[in-house]
Amino acid sequence: MSIRGVLDDLLQKQAAASGQQLPRMVGQQDMSQPATGSTTLGQQQLQQEQQQAAAVAQAQQQCAPFPAHQPDSAQVRMESQLIFDSCWRRFKEKHSMDFAAPREIIWLNGAPGSGKGVSTPLILKARGMTRSVCVSSLLSSAREARGYIDAGEMMPDHVVGDLLLEALLLPASMGHSATELNLVVDGFPRTAVQVDFVKLLMDKLRYLHTKYMDTPLAARFPRPTFKVVMLYVDEDTSINRQLQRAVAAQAHNKRVVDAGLGEQQLHEERSTDVLPEKARKRYQIFRQHYSAILRLKQFFPFHLIDACGSPADTQEQIRQELRYQSSLDLSEEAYSAIRHLPLAKDLQQTARQQLVSRLEGYCTHQRPLFGHVLSLLGQQVVPLLQQGALSGAAEWVSNEELFTKHPGCVDMMLDVLCDRGFQAHYVREVMPVPVRFDAASGHIQTKLQAMHRFKFSFDASGVRGANALKALEIAARITEAARNGTAGGAASAYADAMAGSSSGMRSQAAASPITESFIPEHLDLEAKMRAQDNSLRLKRVAFAQQLQQQQQQQHACEGKCGSSCGSAAASDVDEEVYTIHRCLRPDVNCGHAQELEVVSASG
Repeated sequence: MSIRGVLDDLLQKQAAASGQQLPRMVGQQDMSQPATGSTTLGQQQLQQEQQQAAAVAQAQQQCAPFPAHQPDSAQVRMESQLIFDSCWRRFKEKHSMDFAAPREIIWLNGAPGSGKGVSTPLILKARGMTRSVCVSSLLSSAREARGYIDAGEMMPDHVVGDLLLEALLLPASMGHSATELNLVVDGFPRTAVQVDFVKLLMDKLRYLHTKYMDTPLAARFPRPTFKVVMLYVDEDTSINRQLQRAVAAQAHNKRVVDAGLGEQQLHEERSTDVLPEKARKRYQIFRQHYSAILRLKQFFPFHLIDACGSPADTQEQIRQELRYQSSLDLSEEAYSAIRHLPLAKDLQQTARQQLVSRLEGYCTHQRPLFGHVLSLLGQQVVPLLQQGALSGAAEWVSNEELFTKHPGCVDMMLDVLCDRGFQAHYVREVMPVPVRFDAASGHIQTKLQAMHRFKFSFDASGVRGANALKALEIAARITEAARNGTAGGAASAYADAMAGSSSGMRSQAAASPITESFIPEHLDLEAKMRAQDNSLRLKRVAFAQQLQQQQQQQHACEGKCGSSCGSAAASDVDEEVYTIHRCLRPDVNCGHAQELEVVSASG
């Protein structure tokens, strides 16, 4: 019997047991027609989908020549597994293999009023994305969901799953690359079943990546990366922002109507933003599902952003949390291949420490040369730096014999300028210089002379910045107060000028942000690598101790075994592979007679 026949037989049996009829084959039901009758809208359809999913799984076990792929669902509910399988089956029946998956998805969530809509463009820019999906807008505009919205019912998870897969996985015929498909999903997941849906989607995309990685379809299914961003605000902040949003929307719409700009310029006025009771209820509903959303920390990098502060503070926290991190963005194989190379910040820290040691050494051990270099800096270089102060760049070309006879003086000059905050670059050029001219023959005699070219650059962006303007304002107020004749007035003027920045500092000190990242253990590549390094180090230490004991035994029996035992003590020891050869002339009284031929250990 064919697979289709087995499926049909199983479905008919299960339908007969439950007292239902199945007028169509698997995958042929019309999703656009809502269920009617005494049952809740979608309840009968959901039961039918669960029965079909169970029948398909049983048929695959009976008919498939090889075991079907089973994603890691040890931490998800059976209900979630059935819903995801039914959504995925409908998607595959519609698109077959003509779809492409994104490489990176950021799941953005947060309480009402946390600023998800404002933060989405910033996240897109921080991660180099161009695409975003707002789940609430997706559901409100979908034909499949209109019946539930009109009936005032909660949207079933299988309907949300169908719409989400259609939005995430675009047809391959559109020609988008994996990078262009990357996106931010705003407002998902919200329930425990939807959390499991995200986990199962990751399992499915990983399976497709592994299956097609060495085939022409590899570009469609890159290695997936999921990140979760949670914007946190407390209840009072959430309610206040919702009410403020309503006032701002009403004021904006009034101006639009008065100006006659048209309805397309109107902002949405939510009924929940008008009354404090409804705003509080929205926050309480979010809190009810918050613990379920926190389960995502077990599976994916989870970034908790404190959004209670100003928009600028929230944006800076998002930039810091979503910056590129090779230990999270790369695969384990790629990360292990490059992690031995130093980080730029580590090089800078080491360079600063070495700079301090060199400057102190110049002053202590090479004082005459150091004094000569400082004299050149003060007399010739500093005037050039003063001339280029507004542009932030200067250049000095010198033929000083000091740099030719003592090349170390170049390092002294560069170190001093780096310590003073300049970026200095040095180039040595050898040029022919005329020394004699023969008028009769017209011959010019030249000699090679070294020219030392120094280029300096420094930050000049703050010339007209806010700090400079603030300094001018403070100076003007103090001067005006001094003319009025009171020193206390000058102090008061200074305090008034600094009031804005100091109040900001006080507000920040009162409530420090609680932003934090949670990285699951199975995704923390840096921790994995450190554990491997520690394990390898312990192996090496243990083997070194074993080797030392063997050498001590060799020395104890040296007079009985001959010189060959001594040669065994000098066997090759490599950093990765260690080898010990048995004594070539074993004796009854020699402890090496019982050893193995070759004993090796490696990382």
